[in-house]
Amino acid sequence: KGVVCNKNIVVLGGSFGGWTAARRLSDYAYNSQKRPFRNHKGQQVKLNITLIERKDFFEYTPSILRALVGVDAKTGRSRVLKDIYARTAAGTKATFLRGDIFNLSPDAVEVRPIVSNDGVATNNGSSSISNDIDDIVKIPYDYCIIATGTAYKSPIRDSSSEEWTRSQRERMVNQWALKLQEADEIVIVGGGIVGVELAADIIYKYPNKTVRLISKSHILLPELPPKCGEYAAKWLQRHGVRLEMGRVLSNEEIATITKGKDGGGGTQKEKGGETVSLLLTCVGGEPSTHIFDDKFQKHQRHGYKTKKATTAAATIISKPLRVNNKLNVISSVTLPGPSSSSSSSRSSSND
Repeated sequence: KGVVCNKNIVVLGGSFGGWTAARRLSDYAYNSQKRPFRNHKGQQVKLNITLIERKDFFEYTPSILRALVGVDAKTGRSRVLKDIYARTAAGTKATFLRGDIFNLSPDAVEVRPIVSNDGVATNNGSSSISNDIDDIVKIPYDYCIIATGTAYKSPIRDSSSEEWTRSQRERMVNQWALKLQEADEIVIVGGGIVGVELAADIIYKYPNKTVRLISKSHILLPELPPKCGEYAAKWLQRHGVRLEMGRVLSNEEIATITKGKDGGGGTQKEKGGETVSLLLTCVGGEPSTHIFDDKFQKHQRHGYKTKKATTAAATIISKPLRVNNKLNVISSVTLPGPSSSSSSSRSSSND
């Protein structure tokens, strides 16, 4: 007892999953007075937590829907934005490293720092990933938590480099909020939780606008009990939302609405003049699995002439992961890389 056992934990991703993991682990930090963390040998464990994230902010994304309809008439800015952001890793004892994952092996992660245009590390304004091989930071770990989350269509949640700083993100949300305010017709694609809530927020704030909700499903909120969808449909129709169920927008219809802009607004000519239409896509997110894509085998494309690609990351989740001999997580994902395999997390039954 009293002997300190160091364990390095790396958390990839600083949104809900990554932040929660870092926060919970912080309760067991070495200087915690609440409940010192000890392993089965009685050694006090010192947890060194590093949280890696490309963005310089934490966002409470569910409030983005309300932010889109909360534009202040005087300033032209959303009133809600100031209340939904926090500093990355705030409230944790984790060391925050802002960067992009360059390589992930079974015992270390390599990170390319996020830098500004003048090459200086930054947490505001525009920024980009460093392409200097000497800037790469290698962080060894005993355990790695992959919490890279999902990517969603802008403006709900965008993972592009154009929204990696809080100032960029706020600017983008404000631009969409103004587009929505100026649009005569809003077309929402997707009848799930996000699409239904967004349609309700818009029609409640702007009762004189034309709001269309299009879904390939024949019912709203298919992920919830049937009565939820029935209630939502009645509420939306009672407030004037046009429900177009069981159909998918054609490419021609999308082009007409957006005028060639990806997810943006355009003008749709009608007999009475021009109607400004806005398309909002709410069809769910896609897992952010970029750390497992083929970029691990294609570093040459990024200008790294002196470093060979490491392909161990392509197979680190091909083995069952074990947690305290109780939970076995089996991955059936087939990833590019060598035929040999290894685990991204060592068995924790002895620690």
